Amino acid sequence: MNRSDLLPRILVAIPLAVLACVMIAAGGWVFTIGLVLVGFLCLHEFYELVEARRPLRIVGLIAMVSVALGAHLAGTSGVLAAAWVTLPLMFVTVA
Repeated sequence: MNRSDLLPRILVAIPLAVLACVMIAAGGWVFTIGLVLVGFLCLHEFYELVEARRPLRIVGLIAMVSVALGAHLAGTSGVLAAAWVTLPLMFVTVA
């Protein structure tokens, strides 16, 4: 990273850190929805990096949303159920 990249990164990171603290403090649905939005941004960046490998974008997005909702609604068992539901979806999409 160049020294010239540092200041813009810090200026973006400060409000995002405040937003993360607000999401964590609010908890509940605010945290879950914020987590899904951050997940969309992260997956978008990841899929741009691996575009040549033809990633299954829709399956990844569905899995991310279902895992976040499963965690919020049912805890650990909800996360496991979401993973098991999206696994066959991946195989059907590839076929």
